[in-house]
Amino acid sequence: MTSPKKMGFRSLRMDNSTQCALARFFRSAIKSSRNWDLARQQQDRKYVALKALPRFWSSELTIKRYKQMAPLIAKADHPGGQRIRGMLNSFTVGENDFLVLSPVQMSFDDLLLLKLMASGRGFDEDFVKAVTRELLLAVDFLHAEVDIIHTQIHATNLFLGVDERSGNFLEELAEAEFAYPSSRRIVTPEHTVYASTIMDPREGPLLLSSFSLARCGGRQLGTTEMLEICSPEVVLRTEWSFPIDIWSVGLLAWKLFGMGSLFTPQYWHDLDSDATHLAQMIAVLGPPPESLLRRSQKRSAQFWDEKAHNSIIMFTGIVEEIGVVSELNPNDETGGTSLKISLPETSNLLADCNLGDSIAINGVCLTVTQFETSPPYFKVGVAPETLRITNLGSLAQDSRVNLERAVRADTRMGGHFVQGHVDTTATILAVTPDGNALTFRFGPRDAAVLRYIVYKGYVALDGTSLTVTKVNDEEGWWEVMLISYTQEKVVVAGKKPGDTVNVEVDMMAKYAEKSLAGFLSGSGGVPLEKMVERIVAAGLGGKS
Repeated sequence: MTSPKKMGFRSLRMDNSTQCALARFFRSAIKSSRNWDLARQQQDRKYVALKALPRFWSSELTIKRYKQMAPLIAKADHPGGQRIRGMLNSFTVGENDFLVLSPVQMSFDDLLLLKLMASGRGFDEDFVKAVTRELLLAVDFLHAEVDIIHTQIHATNLFLGVDERSGNFLEELAEAEFAYPSSRRIVTPEHTVYASTIMDPREGPLLLSSFSLARCGGRQLGTTEMLEICSPEVVLRTEWSFPIDIWSVGLLAWKLFGMGSLFTPQYWHDLDSDATHLAQMIAVLGPPPESLLRRSQKRSAQFWDEKAHNSIIMFTGIVEEIGVVSELNPNDETGGTSLKISLPETSNLLADCNLGDSIAINGVCLTVTQFETSPPYFKVGVAPETLRITNLGSLAQDSRVNLERAVRADTRMGGHFVQGHVDTTATILAVTPDGNALTFRFGPRDAAVLRYIVYKGYVALDGTSLTVTKVNDEEGWWEVMLISYTQEKVVVAGKKPGDTVNVEVDMMAKYAEKSLAGFLSGSGGVPLEKMVERIVAAGLGGKS
């Protein structure tokens, strides 16, 4: 691993008032396995950590897993074995089982919290690469030597350990406790709860821990505990194996950059939550391979039809066809507004169309209510809210519109993932020729979307995936460039200053903002104060 200075920490020393404010965190009675104590063996005066297993948890499997690894770690033939936090011993007191483990400084979850507090950002690329390399060695040891799937690789199970590079860290901690005893709260005469200790991180080894939910190798079924790190196989309820640990390593690397969780599902066994989870995965990685859909046919049928059409409606921002408004009825037989879009005679856009399919018109996801393939046309209904938010209300007979069908599982990906949910409209402020290209400058109706518009980022304009070439937050505009080829394929090229376009910002910017906001302000209803108080637990936890 590396030193705190290379991690990017400034001094974390706090004045007395700050420490008192942070030290209000107290642990309750043993209810989960995240209860720790630092102890010193009297025989050889070595420090160890005690982990109390929860009363409701069967500890037999956990201890069995640790014992299975012990001789393999001792052999140390594989470098990854040195990165596993092995069990030194175990014992029982009353109803509770305790693991005796090597002491650590803190989890990477707490380390990341400290880093965010110290600098306002996550770890740099070199540090994340170093952590990932070390962690992959540990994972390879588990897979190749022990035949174990960890299943729970996340920041709370990865620790910054203690070795000779850490200096007299444990002695200093013990001496500080004798000199300035931790705050405590007497719950009952038999039960006293102690505050955790705030510490500065020192240099030390990376250690992967917590094997209570590990599985023996081979094909597995069922869910894993932590929802946000579930792989596609787990979400689709199909067989899974060693690769789910590699998936978790990738998600952990993202989180260490300070971006929060890449995926943000909310509930177990909830169809809408799973649909959101899969949609977020598709936004990052593209559609799932057909082989995965075949392995989970029953479950996949809840999200894709038999032709692998997505019921999770997504688009790519690559315009397939330009259609023409041949009929606009503001008061059709349903009492609403409908559009009839005519296509060129040679168009194949409707070749595999079904009633109820989704087609993006100028970037607005709409449902096909009627269609014919010869001559090719289709009709859609437009809700009043859609007319208010988008520029579809300004369409007239013979208006040209961009068209794109929803992606399929076998769609070749281009552009970026677009939902067809318009955020606002923007007015064209200027059109400037640049050789055979055109630079368009846009000013949004809703200035709040500018925080999602970044240089070289994606934005969908009238359903067209375009790259931002310049942005000015102070003046409230951004620019994109249309090369000559694109000008022939999209309707934006024919617009002039004063015309409007539909705007959908990159959904990943929204997910990143939400994840980071939840991480800093306390997701799941946990306020920021409570998250700050977690620092007091830093690795060693409360002592009772």
